[in-house]
This record gives sequence, structure tokens and C-alpha cells, in this order.
Amino acid sequence: RNNFNSGWARPTLANIELDEFGNELNAAQYSDALIIEAKERMTELLKLERRWKTFLADDKSSSQPLRAMPRDLRKFVHEYSDHWHLHTESFDPEPRRYIHCTKMRDTSAPHPLLSEAARKWKGPGTGAPALPPVRPA
Repeated sequence: RNNFNSGWARPTLANIELDEFGNELNAAQYSDALIIEAKERMTELLKLERRWKTFLADDKSSSQPLRAMPRDLRKFVHEYSDHWHLHTESFDPEPRRYIHCTKMRDTSAPHPLLSEAARKWKGPGTGAPALPPVRPA
């Protein structure tokens, strides 16, 4: 017999076998801007990741509201939720505007988590080639 109030649990741990390159092709790719903001918001980020991991492990819950938060934090949460494949939507007028999260079929925790990537981040990658030295005329 099917129970429509179950079956909502999603993976929170990545079952990734590391190869000689650390399986970097399967790692989440975070923008430099997101990592910089994560470093500035580490306390809120750790709380959010803990809450989302608990939410993903909950077999009976398909959605979850987050507390009311300011616009810049909501923008950060919406952007990070894309890496979890969570559907997020904001509701209510300011200052009580909050985010509601909904699990999707492919929802899972990213590897590595943004908090871990931010701790190990070495700085922005410019991707620009080095310029040759200028010779005096």
C-alpha cells in the first residue's frame, strides 16, 4: 500500500568515489561571487546547510519555509538553492518576506558544500593569460 506522506527523503551525502584527480568533474562549481558572499555569511550559511540536510533527510516533508530575512540574504539563499536543486520562492511583503523551499525529484546536497568550498578557497581565478613584459622603446 502506497503512503503519499512518505518517500520524500533525498540524498544528503554524495556517494562519490575519488579518482586520481579527486573526481573534480562531479564537484559543484560555485561562482567566485557566491564564495565571497559565503565567507562573509559563514554563520548563516552553516545554519542553512544544517537545516537543509535535516530537511532532505525527512521522509515525510516535501517542503519547508525558512524564517523571514532581508533581501540580500534571500538573494544568496535563492542562488545557493540551485546547487541543491531545491525550488525556492519568496512570499509575503517586507519585512516579513520569507523563502519557501520545495524538494524536486533530483534534489540532493552538493559536493562539496559551499561552506567547505569557501573554507578551502584560495582567491578569485582571473582566467586571464599573463601579459608579456613591456620592453622600453
